[in-house]
Order: sequence, then structure tokens, then C-alpha cells
Amino acid sequence: ACFSLRDIDMSKIESRPMSAALLNYLRFKNAVTYSKQATSSQKYGKDLPRFRYLFYLDILSSELDEGVQNALHHLREQSDYCRVLGSYPAKSRLVGPVAEAVEALNVANAGKPSTGDLRLKKLPSDEDEARQLKIGLIGYGKFGNYLSQQLSQHNVRCIDILDKSKEAEENNVEYYPNFDMTNFLQGLDVVIITVPMIELEETLESLPVDKLRNKLVVEVCPLNVYPKT
Repeated sequence: ACFSLRDIDMSKIESRPMSAALLNYLRFKNAVTYSKQATSSQKYGKDLPRFRYLFYLDILSSELDEGVQNALHHLREQSDYCRVLGSYPAKSRLVGPVAEAVEALNVANAGKPSTGDLRLKKLPSDEDEARQLKIGLIGYGKFGNYLSQQLSQHNVRCIDILDKSKEAEENNVEYYPNFDMTNFLQGLDVVIITVPMIELEETLESLPVDKLRNKLVVEVCPLNVYPKT
């Protein structure tokens, strides 16, 4: 919630057992926090389990962004421990003293057998933006419609249990009926599942697994229909 409230995308969340050193640190921190309470040790012994887990997060924003700073403050208010391991700019270039040192090294090597400029003029990922991907949307409701508009620079097709041919044509998207799943998956680079969350299990069971090999499968199911009790 700390990040989603501020529209900060997360690319990874991973849990790992907490180290003994960090567990002892939290034990000490908690003991100091409740030192003024008469039953602090008893309270702490009940609240802190023998084993705890850490969560590692990768977010798609700079640590220096105002929204990220607010999200981190929010997270620290709700968690016992929060640490930033690093912030790495996308498509970065050498600047400042590092760039000057590399330039000096290139000058020093002038006249010697050339090994090429040590400073990259471009990154391999620079060419990715120009590549047109073949993307398939499984489910073409309001969210699928929105995604197809955002991905208009790519070759997008969709499939749905309902006839969405009219909506697809308006967005220049190729529509496939639900019974034609095999042809729909043919040649795709990315498969995005956008059916309502309540239909996810049924949708996954109906997919031909052998046709999904070498494809990136992404689930972005909207929670617009809740399970009935």
C-alpha cells in the first residue's frame, strides 16, 4: 500500500529468512522501546517469534523522487526495519570524475594498439525501444482495452469469451474468438492475462502449456469482481 498509493511500480518482491544478527538487533531495539513498561520482557517474548522473514523489493523509481521518499517514510512507520540497498539509474552514462578518469585513460592509451573506447556510446537496451513486440491480451474488458491503447506502438492482439471484435477494431487490435487460442498464441513474445481475478484459475487451466514456452507471461488481473461467500 505504501507504494501503490503513490503509483510506484514494483518489479520484484522476494522473502528471505532473517539473519540471526538482525533478529538480535530487533530484539534489542524492542527491549529498549518497551523498557519503561513493567511487562516489557514478557510482551516482547510473545510478540517476537523465533523465526522472521525479510522482504526484498525492487521498485521502478529513483530513491530521490519525492513520492519514493514519502513511501519509504510510510513504510518505516509500519515496519520494524527498513533499509535501502541501492538506487540504480536506468540507461545511465558515466559522468563527473568517473567519466573524466575514463577519458584520461583513453588519452593515455593513445598510440597503443586500439582496444576501443572504454566508454560506451550506447547500451544494448537502447535498441529495445525500437523493437516492436507481439503482445497478446487474454481478456479484453475495460482494463485490457486500456492496456492495448498504452501498448499501441506494438503489435497487439486480444482474445475473449465475448465478442470484442468491435472494441478491438477501434484500437487497431486483432481479435480472436475464445475457441481459437492456439492460433492466438502463435508467434507471441508476451502474453498478458487481464481477466478478472475471480476467473484467473479457470483461465490458467484452459491455457495450452506447450504453446507458452519461450513467452513472457504476465498476470495483471483486476480485482473488480469479488468472490461470493
